[in-house]
Amino acid sequence: ESPLYTMPKPAFFADLDKPVADLFSENFYGSLNKFVFKAKAADSTRVEVKGDRNPAGAIKSEFLMGRVFKRDDVEYDLSSKVGLDGKLTMTSSVTNFVDGLRTEISGTTNVNGTKVADQTGSALLKYRNDNLALVTKLDAERSGKLTVTSSATTGYENFTLGAEVAVDSVKVSSDSGAKVKNAFKYNIGAAYNGGDHLVTFRTFENMNTFAVGYWHELNNTTEVGSTFTHKMADDSNVTALVCRQKLSKNSLDP
Repeated sequence: ESPLYTMPKPAFFADLDKPVADLFSENFYGSLNKFVFKAKAADSTRVEVKGDRNPAGAIKSEFLMGRVFKRDDVEYDLSSKVGLDGKLTMTSSVTNFVDGLRTEISGTTNVNGTKVADQTGSALLKYRNDNLALVTKLDAERSGKLTVTSSATTGYENFTLGAEVAVDSVKVSSDSGAKVKNAFKYNIGAAYNGGDHLVTFRTFENMNTFAVGYWHELNNTTEVGSTFTHKMADDSNVTALVCRQKLSKNSLDP
């Protein structure tokens, strides 16, 4: 039987430790404080409603409506999302216009006000073939701040290696005029995919923090995972363990 998760080869950099991250994600904890509704019509129109209450009692919700169009092998996806906080996001994407390429453009504004920080836009390019996976994303704010993030991974048999670099260009107004300050961020990662188990290595904060993760599908209903994180700034270590058990009708029968 096939495992619950099979990592593509090569995986995108952000997905190197996806099975491990999913076990420790917010969707696993506090499920009693979450609500998710999804529906899809025959014409590929989809509707999603999500609600969330954090430990402090604050409520966050959002409504999304979108539709997918297909022409030959090309897929077009248009969607709009609005949150309880008034943020409205419009997104359009095109997949396989060139084989293996996905492009996406989105913009966000706040319908409850005109805060500059709430007016943002982004452009995304993702490309993958049998040997290489590339991602480049541009995030822009009306204030003038630009962030460009690029990552690349390559795979050989069960191994995947990758790196990510981000450049922030911040425009600052002062008495002496406009200045541009560039900040660089960089990290590396690796993964070994054994089919029903996965071992990952990721760095964060410009390689000043690293995390090792492990995921294992014991059977069709049980997954286990662990993470070990070391922060070099204060020489601290954090270890976490998690187990997810899925219940089925047969498992409840006497």
